[in-house]
Amino acid sequence: MANKVWAALLVCLLCSPASVAQTKPELQAQLTQLMQMLPGDYDNAAQLKRQGSDKPFYPVRTMIRPVAMPEIGAHVLYLEEYRDNDPAKITRIRLYKFTVDDGAIRLHLVNPLKPDTLVGAHKDISKIEAMKLSDMRVDRDLCDVFIRKQGQEFHGAMKEHSCDRPDKTWVDYQLIVGPGKHWVRNRARLPDTNTVAWEFVPGAGEGFIEQSKLP
Repeated sequence: MANKVWAALLVCLLCSPASVAQTKPELQAQLTQLMQMLPGDYDNAAQLKRQGSDKPFYPVRTMIRPVAMPEIGAHVLYLEEYRDNDPAKITRIRLYKFTVDDGAIRLHLVNPLKPDTLVGAHKDISKIEAMKLSDMRVDRDLCDVFIRKQGQEFHGAMKEHSCDRPDKTWVDYQLIVGPGKHWVRNRARLPDTNTVAWEFVPGAGEGFIEQSKLP
């Protein structure tokens, strides 16, 4: 029930006119705060201890590092993630480019063309910073995530029906970042009914991967 409430609130906040009534200087200040808050190491060990008998979630470890890559943007983070406590089981390697646009903080995905070569790069970011824009596959703007601050947290989502997949479904990606908190939910929905057709965590339903920052 709690996750369903989170989801409903997130959709309402992103669609509300009041949520975009912030000035550019205010959003720039919030972006600075987000860039300070987000880097670190996260896992969902606490979630695994309290999940129900159906147990859809598995261990997820996420490492996020700030990187200096002016060719890509002024605010860039590197994300490396693996599952099942096995660094060889990579689930995501991404570069996140942040800007202020369209009344929100905008997150644009920049994906390395050869992510396998970056496994373990969170320990040595010089490997990442040596890369050039030509080493990247830039995702479509339609798949950008729009982030807005709510209280002490940042809530983000893609625009509905914007990030379509080859199978005609659209990506429903949501993100919640707070002090010591990194929650993610990634699903695909059917265009006509909005029915969930695919889940990053099969059987998760309305649930997020709920990660806490490690000391």
